[in-house]
Amino acid sequence: MEAFNDHIGSFYEALAEDKLDQLADALLSLRDAAATLPMEDPATVMLNDCENKASAKGQLALSKLHALVSTLNASLGRKSNDDTVLQYERLDSQLRTVINTFYTSYALSPSPANASSLAVLVEYVDAEFKQRASLRVDSLGKLKAAAPVNGHGYIDRSVHLEALNGLVHDVSFVVNLVEEANVSDLAIVFAPIHAAFVRGVLDILALYAADARLAAWEKKVSLRSTSPSNDLDDVEADESLQMVDLLLEELACILQLCLHYSTYAASFLVDQRGGSGDGGLSQKVHELNGVYLLLERFYIFQTMHKAVMIAEPQQIEPNVYAISKNYHTVLSVVIAIVESLERTYMPSILDLPRRSFDMPLPVTSPTHHANDSSAELSTDDLSFSDALLQAVDADLTHQLQVDAKMMMAVVSAYMSWDYVGKIHVRITETQASHFAELPSLLECLPKPLSELQLEFHQVFTSGLHALYARDLQPKMDMRFHQSVLQWQYELSLQAYDYLEVHGSPLVALVQSLLKDKTLRRFRRGLSPPTFELMWRQVVRDMCDWIERGVTQKTFNDVGAMQLEKEVRHLSVLCGHFPAAGDVSLRAEFTRLDQVNICLGTTSSVVGVAAGVVALAGGFRRDLAGAFFNGVVVSAIAGVEEKGTDEEPDARDATTSSFTAIGT
Repeated sequence: MEAFNDHIGSFYEALAEDKLDQLADALLSLRDAAATLPMEDPATVMLNDCENKASAKGQLALSKLHALVSTLNASLGRKSNDDTVLQYERLDSQLRTVINTFYTSYALSPSPANASSLAVLVEYVDAEFKQRASLRVDSLGKLKAAAPVNGHGYIDRSVHLEALNGLVHDVSFVVNLVEEANVSDLAIVFAPIHAAFVRGVLDILALYAADARLAAWEKKVSLRSTSPSNDLDDVEADESLQMVDLLLEELACILQLCLHYSTYAASFLVDQRGGSGDGGLSQKVHELNGVYLLLERFYIFQTMHKAVMIAEPQQIEPNVYAISKNYHTVLSVVIAIVESLERTYMPSILDLPRRSFDMPLPVTSPTHHANDSSAELSTDDLSFSDALLQAVDADLTHQLQVDAKMMMAVVSAYMSWDYVGKIHVRITETQASHFAELPSLLECLPKPLSELQLEFHQVFTSGLHALYARDLQPKMDMRFHQSVLQWQYELSLQAYDYLEVHGSPLVALVQSLLKDKTLRRFRRGLSPPTFELMWRQVVRDMCDWIERGVTQKTFNDVGAMQLEKEVRHLSVLCGHFPAAGDVSLRAEFTRLDQVNICLGTTSSVVGVAAGVVALAGGFRRDLAGAFFNGVVVSAIAGVEEKGTDEEPDARDATTSSFTAIGT
């Protein structure tokens, strides 16, 4: 209540001095302070009075916003000869001013006027981002004009990539500033930003296509692909292949940037047909992707064709030479693949979790993100709760990034392991069918494929174990230990029927674990084969925890039936969980099935075992072990103590025998 009174004083002080910004801040603070108070509290009445007084100032704040936007819109339409950097700084400053004014108007105005404030903000953001996109395109034109031309008539096209990157940065900057104003419907503001961005991207890509002569390259590659067979002996010049290689690298960067932006835009903007409403961006991406595939096919074919044409002849006997194109081609390709996997791909996989790039993550609350202005403040300006939230968010985001990179490395290592295995089989088949008289291809490789496959296997198995041991195993182990106290297996028929209807604690525990966010994130992020490997380890540990838990319990016949039903239910439930479909987990549940067999040993079986002991004399334990595999040894010992004429209690015998097996 003391804080509420302080905000009341600030409110009336700002109201008396007609300071709208301070008035809006005080009003929002009053709303937060009164949010937890009951409706009959006097503070609620005071808040309503303040709301009415603030609404009277709402129209004035809206008028100031209109006047500011009208003035700035007029200046946006004028061309400026200032430096590009100065123009961007001016746009940033003006945008912050407009958003601050909008924030005040939005806070002081009632609901109908809020829509008017938002419409004014959308109008300015639309004009402002069009100016930004125009600056990017104009700046690219100036850089093109000043760029030197090489001997083949091309300029350095990195300026096009920088312009695209700058445009994406502009979108992120503007959206982050708008998010700070707590706009209720961000999609309304994002729509004009997205439209202006797409127009700017299409303009930049048109300039790139002209400077890279994509149409000419596409025509040339298409003609070479359809040329008659007698022209295939011509070898493409090195300069031409180098140019195609550069084009492929540039197109890959452009496609990656556009696809990442499309994913980002889809989180804000979805049209009625279910698309992202990109205004032609996806069509352009498909077009460039087609050009990329055409150039890549041409590049790979020409590279291999050139290697075959310049292969050195092989001397098969003195003064007799022959060239075995197929053998040398296969050997060269396999050696190149093995070397790239060992020297390039393996180190990149191992280094992937430590790289500094950011994986795309789900959009989180903007209130927990530090903005540009707060980053300039010292830690003394932050409250303890804000600093704690920032620390927690940073730690969680970092952990998600680490897990995402680790999953990417695991999937890459598994795919490489599978690929090496397929290569091994293919080489063996090719050797037997085509090169039986020539040296073994496998023996000519720089590294045995079995060793390379083993290294990839160790990488993805170690990665899966690290993810599971760090993020899942401790949490699940603790949940099982806490749940064991609720398990009961000395049941009456009424309790059995109750559990049939309402479910048992063990099944409810496993069902809740299957909804765990970390486990489901692993199921989404890992490929089906790698997640199946992790899931089998989870199920093995789960069965072990269940076995250790039930060894601490006493059973009767009804409890044994209950456990058997639970194990059968869990095996089906766990088999359906992987995204790839049903998985057979019979091996993982073998131990629990054996436990159910032990618990299903009835009093009549124990009585038969006692008779065997009486007949066998000194060999009773050996015979019991031979016929019953050690299941009823403990029960037999109990019969001897009570006497052979006394019928043992079936539950006690079963419990003691199962406890012996469990330990």
